Amino acid sequence: MPIDVTCEDCEEFICSKCAKEDHKDHDWITISSAATLKSRGLLKSLKKIEDDDIQQMEEKIQKASQQIEVNKQRCEIHREMTKMLSTEVELTQKDFSLTHSIGDIDDAVLESMMGQTFDAEQVTVTETDSFHWNYAPISVLEAMNEETCFLRNTELPYFEQVKKSGRKEKKFSVVVNDVCVTDNNEVYITDRKNNSISRLSPSGSASRVFSTHPLRPIAICQTLDNGLLVNLGDTETDYYQPNSLSRRLVRHVTMKGDVIREYEYQEDGQTRLFTIPKRIAQNGNTDICVINWTKESTGELLILSVCGSVKVVYPEQDQRDKLYFTDLACDSHCNIILSELHSSNIHLLSLDGKFIRYLLTANNVNHPTAMSLKKSTLWIGVYNGLVKVYQYKPSAKI
Repeated sequence: MPIDVTCEDCEEFICSKCAKEDHKDHDWITISSAATLKSRGLLKSLKKIEDDDIQQMEEKIQKASQQIEVNKQRCEIHREMTKMLSTEVELTQKDFSLTHSIGDIDDAVLESMMGQTFDAEQVTVTETDSFHWNYAPISVLEAMNEETCFLRNTELPYFEQVKKSGRKEKKFSVVVNDVCVTDNNEVYITDRKNNSISRLSPSGSASRVFSTHPLRPIAICQTLDNGLLVNLGDTETDYYQPNSLSRRLVRHVTMKGDVIREYEYQEDGQTRLFTIPKRIAQNGNTDICVINWTKESTGELLILSVCGSVKVVYPEQDQRDKLYFTDLACDSHCNIILSELHSSNIHLLSLDGKFIRYLLTANNVNHPTAMSLKKSTLWIGVYNGLVKVYQYKPSAKI
């Protein structure tokens, strides 16, 4: 018999006879009816695929295409940024190329950070020259170089340029309180009469750089940042008894006179730093060293930070009424050299203001009134107008 029936329970094709005998209790259906039902199911599934699934797939394909375009744009931007960064790196490397070279240790910087690297006890001074100049107390002494200096005494309305042999080279008709020779050999002076800072030309003429009026310039030195420190005081109040109207200060200025900072009061804003700031020098570790005259014949050394705080006062409190410092200098190792009038001693201090020893005593200099250190040459002027010149030699490194 022909196979024309499908048994749904057995899932096989059978003939009509088998359907009535072997599969009589099963669900069976003719093949044509089963085909019709299957066709309807397939059409329904195809309709769903056509109406829903294909549309979703088309939407996803469209979104994927859009994302591909976005990714392409991002990749292009990334390539451009990478190219720009590479160019910038090349330019930066040209400006800051790293090279290796063997250099010397900067002793002054090392010592300012770590302390002295030499035996300060072995510093030596050896007299090389001496001469008399006008036989009056020398009030200003500033070395131009190792052969020449500027000199003024308390009686003359001018100052002179003098060789260490004693030969007078030039005369300058300006009353000065102090002279400063900068690292590039420019000469700045404190014009006492006109209350101003002037500069000397190579020909010897003085031209005003800036005014300090109404304050009188007392002392001047060059700073490490190629500016100037100028000690100033008023002329209206008592010299040694400053009151609330008095002005006694150190002014940090540019070479043109623009004010950078002033040092007048301690950190409380009320206590004065100075009575008379007589002499000044900036040490190689940036500290500002000021000789402060407190009475008519007494003085002290103040060591200030660049921020203006008092780091050290030398000597100790019980010794300050016995000493009268007249001038100071700082050597290449940041040691501080002080001339003291009463005892005729030249003090050598460490950079933090601790006494090391006397460089010279009354056996060598008699009442020193002014001093200047230029490289390895130490100039000392004394009360009777004598100028002594020494070779100043720090010890070998240890």
